[in-house]
Amino acid sequence: SVYFVTQGELKRLLGEPKADTGGWGAHAFNLVRTSGCAFLAGAFATCFNAPFDVAKSRIQQQVSSQDALGGVGSAEPKYTGTLQALQLIYREEGLRGMYKGFVPKFWRMGLGGAVGMLAFETAQKFC
Repeated sequence: SVYFVTQGELKRLLGEPKADTGGWGAHAFNLVRTSGCAFLAGAFATCFNAPFDVAKSRIQQQVSSQDALGGVGSAEPKYTGTLQALQLIYREEGLRGMYKGFVPKFWRMGLGGAVGMLAFETAQKFC
């Protein structure tokens, strides 16, 4: 929801193309506006969901490690749920630990948001 609210507000702030900008000028403005706002919204949303992504990855990694060992391993998993994982990661690694992998995720979500929203809005016009 952070993504869609941010993207909508950014587009609203930039406004619509001027009435005298017809043809390709208006089309180019809309392409740049949509992709730029979607990129920024995706990147901004990453600031909020990155810690949850780290917790999810840690939980998944611990489960797959136990599966690889044939179920042999520590009796108690280190991470038992999302909130517990977030607390433990913060306690052991601090804020930096909660944002591990932030830069690649930032680019992936920004570019993915830009491409996805362009495809969505283009499909809306033709369908």
